[in-house]
Amino acid sequence: MNENDEADDYLWDHSAPPDPEVRRLEELLGRYRLGERAASTRPRARSTRFAAGLAAAIAATLLVAWIVRRDPQATGYRVEGVEGRDLVRAGESISTGDAQRARIEIGALGHVDVEPNSRLEVGACSQGEHRLFLARGSVSARISAKPRIFRIDSPAGDTIDLGCAYRLDVAPDGGVSTLRVTLGQVAFEFEGREIYVPAGAACESVRGRGPAAPVFERASAEFRSLLRDVEFASPVDPQAVRRLIDLAEREDSLTLWHLFTSKRTDPALRRAVYDKLSSVFPKPSGAGITETGLLSGDHAMCEAWMEEMKPAWR
Repeated sequence: MNENDEADDYLWDHSAPPDPEVRRLEELLGRYRLGERAASTRPRARSTRFAAGLAAAIAATLLVAWIVRRDPQATGYRVEGVEGRDLVRAGESISTGDAQRARIEIGALGHVDVEPNSRLEVGACSQGEHRLFLARGSVSARISAKPRIFRIDSPAGDTIDLGCAYRLDVAPDGGVSTLRVTLGQVAFEFEGREIYVPAGAACESVRGRGPAAPVFERASAEFRSLLRDVEFASPVDPQAVRRLIDLAEREDSLTLWHLFTSKRTDPALRRAVYDKLSSVFPKPSGAGITETGLLSGDHAMCEAWMEEMKPAWR
């Protein structure tokens, strides 16, 4: 008689030593055992088969729950507003019509509202990464999570959540993406360049060129117009540069800072921006920051100087 035969004998009439795993399941299911009188009216084998079947059902339920907990992609995101759809998983997408709106629940992190004429795809929905792709249209996200866990990509750049609420618009042809932040801050990334966009600011990115410097929405129309004229120009118009610098308020250092750190900024504009920033935000003492280091793009020095400016952007 082999071990399997002995296990079968135990299951049928307890004539063999109990299998440890079966014994453990019996103990767990003991609370469901029939009273002695009722049990005596039925064959022992029948009640044992019932217990084994119940144990198998419970084990299967626990296994499914374990899989869902370990792999959120097995469930995806709950969807509201799309007929015939209540779930969207990684690799799937939803589209809205002319007068249709939808909402995607990002687990316990928040939600994304999808506006009419939009197409939104799910790239990843695991515990450590929530990633969507907006091919066209508009979405508004409100997320409460650790920085960089949630992001919405687009053809012209990727928005990386730093704990915030924001709106992302993508042109029908995917050529232009516009980010507007209403709460917290977002990083806008394209080909290695990262733009910091705090609440109250906006940033536009063109496919193939990447994002422009962020601008606070309350900045003057003239400041915005001059910025468009000089940001990607080379050589720049000296008069336009001087006027841009003169118009810059303290919080507009957000825009000037991104001009200073961009590799595409004309040297004359970059020098003028540096002089303006230096006059308003003294470099941290004792941090070893030098003009030479800043102008050469030393990462640690630039980051330390930027921290001195951030309070003016909030």
